[in-house]
Amino acid sequence: MDEDEEDVLLNEDDIQEVIELGDESEQPDELADDMDGLVVNEDDLLEEDSLLERDDAAMVFKEHGKSVFCVSLDPTDASVAVSGGEDDRAFAWKVDDGRPLFECKGHKDSVTCTSFSHDGKLIATGDMSGVVKAWQVSNGNEIWSFECGDLEWLCWHPLSHVLLAGTAAGELWMWKVPSGNCKTFQSHGVPTTCGKVMPDGKQMAAGYADGSVKAWDLKSASPTVHISGHDGHLDGVTCIDCSDDGSLLLTGSMDGSAKLISTSSNKVVGSLVRKQPEEPRNDGLNDASKSDGPVGVEAVGFCRVLPVAAVGYLDGQLIIWDVPSQRVRHCCEHMSGIVRLQWHASQPLVYTCTLDGIVCLWDGRTGQLQMQWQGHTNQILDMAVSRDGNVIVTGSDDGTARVFRQQQAASIN
Repeated sequence: MDEDEEDVLLNEDDIQEVIELGDESEQPDELADDMDGLVVNEDDLLEEDSLLERDDAAMVFKEHGKSVFCVSLDPTDASVAVSGGEDDRAFAWKVDDGRPLFECKGHKDSVTCTSFSHDGKLIATGDMSGVVKAWQVSNGNEIWSFECGDLEWLCWHPLSHVLLAGTAAGELWMWKVPSGNCKTFQSHGVPTTCGKVMPDGKQMAAGYADGSVKAWDLKSASPTVHISGHDGHLDGVTCIDCSDDGSLLLTGSMDGSAKLISTSSNKVVGSLVRKQPEEPRNDGLNDASKSDGPVGVEAVGFCRVLPVAAVGYLDGQLIIWDVPSQRVRHCCEHMSGIVRLQWHASQPLVYTCTLDGIVCLWDGRTGQLQMQWQGHTNQILDMAVSRDGNVIVTGSDDGTARVFRQQQAASIN
């Protein structure tokens, strides 16, 4: 202690208040008296508890235990689902009661791709290491297997038992199942990140990590569309869809833009570049909205009954885009980033799922939220919707797949 501090003396005039320190702690009755001014609204507590405990799922599939990366639904009657997960396992199971029909064994890494053939008779499963297998739904038998490079995406041909896939090496593969007859499509040295067979079954569209987009003729294995450089995206393509007549491709990218591409002219005919918000949202749910760079597009899709398209962003905004006029019709806000979107097959309704574990149904004509389903305790990673819109299956980081039904949704007034 300094000498100056030792010389400091307190006079009685300097003392403002004397506090008596008792030997005993404050008693419960005294604590209760101190809390008389604290008002707790019981209705608020009940509402908060109900939100935390709410589960709209008709059925919960718990066989995985780890993150469920992918889900698919039987396209014929939505009675069977298949799911794949971080546990290196895939299961085919009944939608009504969750009863496992069979396990798709033999994978070496996380199962990230699952898909039903157009007639619901075959299932394809693929893992990150590149092991791809096909299974007969009726008896659970493995009928074909192949090992390619690190798998990025996998889908069936819409008209036949032909399977297509894209790899991290940029290769595209096409196999006849179960014969295994194979065709490859040349890589240009970057990963192919997404792909889809066009409705006529004669071409395949693919997006790449360098922002380029190609359409391939399946018979000749030659490109029919190639968008790159200044016309392409500035960053990786994350999602792709085709119009029903095959005349347009819709792509989304990590660069925050969506592009309309004419398959006949091989040109970009429209771009949706959203203005970035001046200030990021502070909802604590979505780190993507706080990034210095553009907010990426995670999902796109053409409406099947109206000339509009939907574009979903990682900051939770869903844009309904008028295709002919290329004007924004509606901006629909979610509380967290959009992971997947899917239009109803015969109505102007679009389903979305988000990183906060919620599934939403929006009216594409008005931009109004119609229904919500909750139940997951972590982010949703994938979603599949039946053709009639009555069955929704989701996979989540919470280790479960959940089945939601339209009649069990919470209607939004």
